[in-house]
Amino acid sequence: MAWILIVFLILLGGIIAPFGDLLGTKIGKARFSILKLRPKKTATIITVITGGFISSISIGLLILVSEEFRQRLFVDIPFLQKTLDESKKALVPLQEERKKLENKIFQKEKELNQLKNNINEFRRGNIVIKRGQTLFIAEINSSSNIKLDLAKIYNEADKFVRKIVIPSNEESKNILLWRPSDITKIESVATKGGNWILLIKSATNVLKGDNYVFVSPDLLVNKFIVRKGDVITSSILGENDLNLKSINLKIQSLLRETRNEIKSKGSQANEISTNGNFVKKIRDYNDNVGIVLMGYIANLYKYPIRDFVQDIKKSGADAVLVVDAPHELKEENELRDALNQNGLSLIKLAAPTTDDKRLEEIVKISSGFIYQVNVSGVTGVKSANENDVTNFVKRIKKLTNIPICSGFGIKTPDDAKKMANSGCNGIIVGSTFVKYIQDNINAQDLTQSFGIRVKSFSEELDKKLHTVIG
Repeated sequence: MAWILIVFLILLGGIIAPFGDLLGTKIGKARFSILKLRPKKTATIITVITGGFISSISIGLLILVSEEFRQRLFVDIPFLQKTLDESKKALVPLQEERKKLENKIFQKEKELNQLKNNINEFRRGNIVIKRGQTLFIAEINSSSNIKLDLAKIYNEADKFVRKIVIPSNEESKNILLWRPSDITKIESVATKGGNWILLIKSATNVLKGDNYVFVSPDLLVNKFIVRKGDVITSSILGENDLNLKSINLKIQSLLRETRNEIKSKGSQANEISTNGNFVKKIRDYNDNVGIVLMGYIANLYKYPIRDFVQDIKKSGADAVLVVDAPHELKEENELRDALNQNGLSLIKLAAPTTDDKRLEEIVKISSGFIYQVNVSGVTGVKSANENDVTNFVKRIKKLTNIPICSGFGIKTPDDAKKMANSGCNGIIVGSTFVKYIQDNINAQDLTQSFGIRVKSFSEELDKKLHTVIG
């Protein structure tokens, strides 16, 4: 059928076309005019009309004869046009979504660049809060207004953290970020009754100057771990132990054993505070024993600070070392003033990354001795370089006559001997001793073997007139 139709249209066009041409020629010769046009243009119009007539007849026959052609012309083409229009409309929100995604990509690129900068800051040692560090501890009583209590706790914790992270920006607020789902869960549990302890811990490492601190709140049952008068751990000081090295060793060992014991029972304490009587008893054995209390500013802030200083003065302690309190921090200033007024020392740390200007500021406010940090990073993970330590000691001695005690990266007696050659006045060994105790915690002769371990350090240092500080 299709071939017959095609042949018919060709023949029909062949018949009509010469007729139109002939008609145009005769009109031209007869100089016939339409619409006052010249005969030649009139002949052209007649030819065009004839061609249009041929096309109309062809299309009309196709429509009349071919059902498929009618389907394509009157159904499919309009449907396709409608589909195209709908697709264009659907494309509009997709284009808007694309713009949003492009903006998100741009924002994430900015965050990535900021993260790279933060990594560089971390490598320079400007981390002020460690991941998992407890930032705030508060009690919650289910009989009170839980929402109001949580709001007060948040404000206090936020204020405290701001002073550590952005001490120079007093106008900044609400830098602590916690998930609403965590708070909803805490509210749900606390309202059921009982007394609770709320721990606010840092979810990430935080650098000085960060705009936000992501935290993870945790609710624990407030229960007695030990009661007043309970003996947690004990040790006997024999006649041969009444010297500086042995007493220091006993104190550090007792504190670690006590902390491990109460943590195994569920306590959240990271530091052990000794009461005045305990320190006084140690002091009574030997007036020459130097006692330095070490901890975090959050514990002293909650004590509060001035009460803490008065108590340790009564106990006979000599100094305080606070590892997370830069001298720009208001609470550090308050602690330093209170210690100075009571004749006690605040031990300050100086790191290899400290520039000359900041180092000068540190030595001006230091007392007792300067804790010279030998390596960048956290304690116990790197070994110190003798030349670097020697150069750092020289930098400090150009600025002050205060004794310098060298710590971090000292793992063996030979390390201690090398560091003694740097020109420092004392050696600090901590992580190595802690690891030794952890590795031998179940050994029956731990006390004796650990004493021998400490002695192996002190024997090297005695030759250089240095002191082991454990």
